[in-house]
Amino acid sequence: MEAIIINPVLRTEEKHAQRVATLALRAEKALEQLNEAIDRAQEEVFEAKLKDAKIFERRLPTPDSMTFSAFDKSILVDIKTSRRLLFDKTMVGIIKSKFEEFFAEFDADDKGSARVAFLRELVNSLLYKSGGDLDQASVNEIRSHKDTAERMKFAGWEKFVDAVNLFDKAIRAEPGNRLFYIDVKDDNGRMRRVALKYTDVQ
Repeated sequence: MEAIIINPVLRTEEKHAQRVATLALRAEKALEQLNEAIDRAQEEVFEAKLKDAKIFERRLPTPDSMTFSAFDKSILVDIKTSRRLLFDKTMVGIIKSKFEEFFAEFDADDKGSARVAFLRELVNSLLYKSGGDLDQASVNEIRSHKDTAERMKFAGWEKFVDAVNLFDKAIRAEPGNRLFYIDVKDDNGRMRRVALKYTDVQ
């Protein structure tokens, strides 16, 4: 029977692929267990705090974010749940109409002006992403100019302020990613962060 000759490169790839997959599956299992432990910790720590405050009727939901530590402060666990900001699509349309009213103030003085058309296109391209959604960073930038408009009181400034105020009504917050940070005291007595992402590992 003729022996099969495997290319040395393929043999090396096979060895490392198997090793990496084994370690990755082990890490995945450990992270699943850590997630379960975090879930249980959030629930039980919150229950203990309610009892300590003599609140026996459970009406409050378990908070999305929480910090707790070991008795001797050698371990600190910090759980954070980010908030994802979305914009109500109906309100986005209303905001767009309100900005059109603002631009119309300039049109009245400079009808058909290329400068006004450029300004309108510039603001719209910054403010709206593909699909018509608002861009969060641009919203924050435009909101920062509200005080300037109120101070300068140029023609149409009220419509600009009205449009900016509508941003707050358009925002909808949803729970985003849950992140947790675990700091432990090392042998030298210094706190160090446990690396839970491969990018954290030095």
